[in-house]
Amino acid sequence: MLGSEVAMLEEMLRDIGPDRVIERIGIEQRLKARRADLAALGPEQPRLLLTFRGDPVERNRAIHAEFGGKAAALFSEALATVSASLSTQLGSAGPLPQVAERHLRIVGTAVGSFGFEMELPPPNPEQLPGLLPDMSDAVNSTLALIREASAGDEDALSEVISATHPRAAAKVQEFVRHVIDRNALFGVTFGEQRVAIHDVAEGRVVLDSLSTDQIQQDDVTAVGELIGVLPEGRRFEARRDDGEVIRGRIDRSLDAHALSLKWLRVPAALHLRETRVRSARPSYVLLEMTKAGPDA
Repeated sequence: MLGSEVAMLEEMLRDIGPDRVIERIGIEQRLKARRADLAALGPEQPRLLLTFRGDPVERNRAIHAEFGGKAAALFSEALATVSASLSTQLGSAGPLPQVAERHLRIVGTAVGSFGFEMELPPPNPEQLPGLLPDMSDAVNSTLALIREASAGDEDALSEVISATHPRAAAKVQEFVRHVIDRNALFGVTFGEQRVAIHDVAEGRVVLDSLSTDQIQQDDVTAVGELIGVLPEGRRFEARRDDGEVIRGRIDRSLDAHALSLKWLRVPAALHLRETRVRSARPSYVLLEMTKAGPDA
C-alpha cells in the first residue's frame, strides 16, 4: 500500500547519514513520487474485514476461489442494496439506482484468518451532496440486520428493516445462505464493531429471521396528531384518535423541521409504512402528512 511505502521511505531517510548524498537523493525522489501518488488518490476510505472459516477455507492460507469470489460479490451486493434502500424509495424488484457507486473494492487479504480487506467506495465529486448516504451508514445497517436476526430479537429486527427495505434483508439472507450452505462461517469487522456467525445453527436462525415470508410491510393511514418531533434524530411521536401513541422514524423525503412547525398538535392523516417481523410490535416510518376530515 502507498501509505505503508511512504512511511517506510520516511524511516529510511531518517536512518541515512548526511554524508550519503547520492543515496539520500534517490530515496527523496522516490518519496516525493509516492507522496504525489498518495495525494492523487485523495483521502483513504473506511475499510472492513470480511473473514471466513469452515470447509472452503484452509486455515489462514487459502480459500476456494468459487466460494470466496461469490461470497465477496454477494456481500457487496447486499451492502449496495442496503445503501440504495437508505437513499431511495426502493422497489421490490428492478435495478438499483447508481449501483456502480455503491460497491465495495477488495484491497487486500485479511491478516490472521482468511478473508478480504474491503474498502468503501469513494464519494463521487460530481454527485450532489445528500443524494447518496454515507456508505458507513449502509455498513452499520447491514451489520444490524445480521446482529438482530442472529439474536432473534423480532422487535429490533422490525425496526432495522423498517429503516431499510425487505429487499435489503433478502440480499443479506442470500449472502448468509451461500456461506452456511457450504458449511462455512463468517465474521465482519468494521471499526469497533464485529458481527460473526459462530456455528451453522446460528446461521440458520439468521436465514429464518430474514426470510421474506416472515416480514410484513404495508402502507397504512392513521388519523391523529403529531405530539413530538426530533428533527435531528428524525423521530416522531403521534397520538391516534383512539388514544394509542405510536413512535417511529421520519422518512428521508420529509423535512423534519418543517413537520414540527406545520403539523405539531394539528389534527391530520398520518401516512405510514408499517413493518413487523412475525409477531413483533409494528415499527413505523412517517411518509406524509395530510389534512384530515371532510375538508381534506
